Amino acid sequence: MFGGSARVSKMIEKSMMVTLICIAILATTVFPFPHQVAHADGATRSFPQQSKYAEIMKPNHNTQYELNMAVSTYYDYWKSKYLKKDLTSLSGGYYVQSNITGDNEGYTALGSSEGQGLGMIITVLMAGYDPDAQTIYNGLLKTAKTFRSSENEYLMGSIIADAISAQGHFSAAISGDLNIAYSLILAHNQWGSKGNINYLAEANNRISKGIKASTSKVDSLLGHWSDNELYYFVGDQAWINVINDSSFISTGTVNGSDQNKVNTTWNVMKNKHKDGISDSHNLLNMLYISGNGWVPSADTVPSMVNLAKDKPAISSTNIGIGFEASRAFDSNYMTRWASAGGNDPEWIFVDLGSVQSIHRVKLKWEDAYATQYAIQVSSDSLHWTDVYSTSNGDGGADEITFQAQSGRYVRLYCTAKGASQGYSVYEFEVY
Repeated sequence: MFGGSARVSKMIEKSMMVTLICIAILATTVFPFPHQVAHADGATRSFPQQSKYAEIMKPNHNTQYELNMAVSTYYDYWKSKYLKKDLTSLSGGYYVQSNITGDNEGYTALGSSEGQGLGMIITVLMAGYDPDAQTIYNGLLKTAKTFRSSENEYLMGSIIADAISAQGHFSAAISGDLNIAYSLILAHNQWGSKGNINYLAEANNRISKGIKASTSKVDSLLGHWSDNELYYFVGDQAWINVINDSSFISTGTVNGSDQNKVNTTWNVMKNKHKDGISDSHNLLNMLYISGNGWVPSADTVPSMVNLAKDKPAISSTNIGIGFEASRAFDSNYMTRWASAGGNDPEWIFVDLGSVQSIHRVKLKWEDAYATQYAIQVSSDSLHWTDVYSTSNGDGGADEITFQAQSGRYVRLYCTAKGASQGYSVYEFEVY
């Protein structure tokens, strides 16, 4: 892993400063503490986790308890030095203080999206040890969302500055948004998504409407995730490979073969104090090297089964044979439902056959789209509840996530047109 004592420090510095990469964990054995089943702060995977990775060499000159103590001590240092809640422009907003160089366009840079994403992952992993972890995490997320990028509201701007005018001013940075998205999946595993914040929906929005919507960001993923993960990511199937097979791990440790150098490296890491970004990378590496990182479970991934495929459907109207409601549920992008023109409202719904838990809908519009519509669910097809609505529809493809709801029937209810004709949908998918 590291060659010679003179090279150790240099290699450590390099591994800490580069973006963490996703490495397949071939086998994981977890040794839980009794208190980890349910923790007072609501965490389901409390620190310490004490995992053993089959192909990663842990330091063996310390006991697991000593490794845990080194991580928690470093976290206390990191939290007191870099975790801040002093933005006058954003009450309740947390950020990770970082040393930012370069042209900040006249602003005093306090933090960055890269540091924010690292801090969000760290905070989730330290839940249980830190009883305030979820409060801190929610404050970090609040800042990430408020300091949105200038190009896409579902991405974070690269710079945090204590000015309202800085919110939405800076462009996005790929490393920060990837880390933020991954942290949201971890948060969903840690605390669930039925509270005040739907972490899973936030993650889906950041991926689908943020990173995936930006071609340049998608192209950059090859440098951060594996080819399989990239395929899964851009192929509209979320990220099952990331959830099942990957974890953020330092490159140097994965390739380790010399136990003495691994031990020496650990000694340097636990005493390393430099700056916000470097020390955040260092702490995250320490978490995984010590076995206290963990991989989200597969059940956090949105269902990949389209519940509406080939199910019975009814619409308010259609323009004739070949344009019936069923055409929107046949998984064929060459067919479509089309309503009669001149009517408002128009609707189409599908019968899933039984009550299902629903949290996502995908629509593929023909040119006759709705500018104003709602997604509704029902248990009897008579009484409907809105789970999503918009008055800014722009056609094309819509991927809509919302708090999970139970229902047998799912309806698209259109009330304002984007074209002179009626409404037309190629595909209406439900997950």
